[in-house]
Amino acid sequence: MNNFAALKTGQWVKIKGMAENSDFIAHKVKIRRAGQHEVIEGKLQDLCLQNRAVTVMNISLQLDAEVAVQGIAAQKIGLPSLRIGEIIKLKGRYCRQAGFKPEKLKLQEPEGIHYPELQGYITALDQNAKILEVVGVRVTLRENTKIEGF
Repeated sequence: MNNFAALKTGQWVKIKGMAENSDFIAHKVKIRRAGQHEVIEGKLQDLCLQNRAVTVMNISLQLDAEVAVQGIAAQKIGLPSLRIGEIIKLKGRYCRQAGFKPEKLKLQEPEGIHYPELQGYITALDQNAKILEVVGVRVTLRENTKIEGF
């Protein structure tokens, strides 16, 4: 990971990794052109129908009533159709004051090995500790983290 210096605050990145406690450990970071929405994707860990909340990557996110919930084929499904362990992709907007606000939730096809994913702008960067913040999530890079697209 000798190319950490290629990462800058304000860059759009796609990060694959694993949630560990309150951190996200990056396996791969790709610098990309900005997308229309920030993304959090991972296994559904918890679902609270009463509060319209989902937990993914140890992050609990409340879904407003207008959030579209879609199945794998992009068909409209209800929140009660979701099952713990399914892979979900949340697209939305992030701002430091309000956090990540999902606008869309879609089930994803299960793949072999699934690595949770974050996509968004780097909003904070600590060069010495090799830590980023993306979509409000603290992302730690390790020596074996691959950085691509610079």
